[in-house]
Amino acid sequence: QVLVSAGGWNLNWLDFKLDGTIYYRIKNHWQPTYYMYDNGNQLGYGTNPDTDYTTHWSIETVDGYYCLKNRSTGHYMNNETSQLYTECTAVPNSNWSTQWTIVDYAGYKLIQNRWKNTEYLHIENLSGYVQHTTVPADYWSGHWTLESTLKSASIATEIDVTSDKGIEVYPNPVGFNGQLTFKSGSVKQSKIVICDLQGRIIYNSTFQSQLVISPSEINLVSGFYMVRVETENKISSHKIVVK
Repeated sequence: QVLVSAGGWNLNWLDFKLDGTIYYRIKNHWQPTYYMYDNGNQLGYGTNPDTDYTTHWSIETVDGYYCLKNRSTGHYMNNETSQLYTECTAVPNSNWSTQWTIVDYAGYKLIQNRWKNTEYLHIENLSGYVQHTTVPADYWSGHWTLESTLKSASIATEIDVTSDKGIEVYPNPVGFNGQLTFKSGSVKQSKIVICDLQGRIIYNSTFQSQLVISPSEINLVSGFYMVRVETENKISSHKIVVK
């Protein structure tokens, strides 16, 4: 992590590790103040602050499915022993109980289990834990939003951590065979890292003043990507879309 000093404040930039890991908080549609968190051996929900690492999840890809791993405990959410509650335990991610499909629905995400593929994560009964049963797709209790924990800092700092500021990125969205331009406005060397939403580093390089690349050259297929650019005393984060 990059440590940022701010006159007595210490700001860590911001859950985007050098290994490319991106963390997410998972928020419910029906109860929009509730986030999933690792509550011991259970997958709980609550109003925990974003500084609580038990609410942070990384996404790993296994056999085309997604495994959701807790930042604090390293445990995966699963339904391994078929409890009423969804579990958070040290089950290997090769087990189908830990593997999920994340389905787009009406602007939100449905999270469907691979092993028991009629089961979706939801909080329909407000039982104090996240359930995993069959619920209709239009129930808001089973709708989720994945919020990246990448943030921005408004405090004046020695290193200015910003979001989409100071670096020009265009066009955005960009076509697969188009040209994507990053312009820093600095004659000094800048560092750039592009990751997919699973946290895998797709592109890692340096440039001076301006970088022009085609998504086709670095295999950025259609989808969303996170970009980190470090220039002199600025670090900025960006979301880009490849059509």
